Amino acid sequence: YLNTMDVVKNVSQVSRKMNRLAFAHVSMFDLRALPKLTTNDIRRISERFRSLSEIDFSYCRQFGNEHLKQLVPLSRTLRCLRLRGTSVSDDGIVNYLTEVKDFLGVTSHLEVLDLSAIEKPLERGGCISDKSLRILPTLCPSLKVLQVGWCIEVTDDGIADLANLYHLKEIDLSLTSVTDTGCKALGTMVSLRKLDLSACNLSDAGVQELLGRDNLDSSNQLEELFLRFNKSLTPSSVLHLAKVATNIKVLDLGNCGLTKVNSNAALRVLR
Repeated sequence: YLNTMDVVKNVSQVSRKMNRLAFAHVSMFDLRALPKLTTNDIRRISERFRSLSEIDFSYCRQFGNEHLKQLVPLSRTLRCLRLRGTSVSDDGIVNYLTEVKDFLGVTSHLEVLDLSAIEKPLERGGCISDKSLRILPTLCPSLKVLQVGWCIEVTDDGIADLANLYHLKEIDLSLTSVTDTGCKALGTMVSLRKLDLSACNLSDAGVQELLGRDNLDSSNQLEELFLRFNKSLTPSSVLHLAKVATNIKVLDLGNCGLTKVNSNAALRVLR
């Protein structure tokens, strides 16, 4: 018969080793919509799971600026941070990225940043606006995917700053305050492959600014373009897309008020 205490000691040692192994190798946390999440919870995660490369806090309503600060120790490995529908603000994003730079001695390694659907009354700490976008080229230059959909304080001024993110491949700007003017800056971003401008109230002029007036004028390499709920678009935009958008593989013009005839013309873009 085995000595009971020996068994307990052996199991305990194995358990500690497995815990250390887990802490060292876990790379992704999905914490979406957790009802309660304290700053101490985030601090413990940062202390124990030093190999995390992706964390999703989407719709954790209690997650705010103080929670975000606790993630600074993970900045060596963190590549994807999803904060959709949380309670962080412009100041929180600016302070976090500044502290990351101080901590690392270099700028953030983040490649994916989701700040979409962060929009609340100013008395609750503000929302995501051009202020956050303005500092991204300086403090987050490696960014490849940026999502700021449903942030109505994002405007054309912020888009002008994004043009300095030379690795950016995907942007979600749906339901922001971006207009035809912002499309001109987007049209200069040759790295872009996927763009969502749904419900931005764009006109035909914006589509021309985005894609160039002809094949010679276009430097755009877009493969996926979403223009849903842009009611001011006319058949002219559809024909222009068919003419110059030679790389488009996915095109969404849903709920733009276009007729079946116009939609058939759009299908030629995908051939």
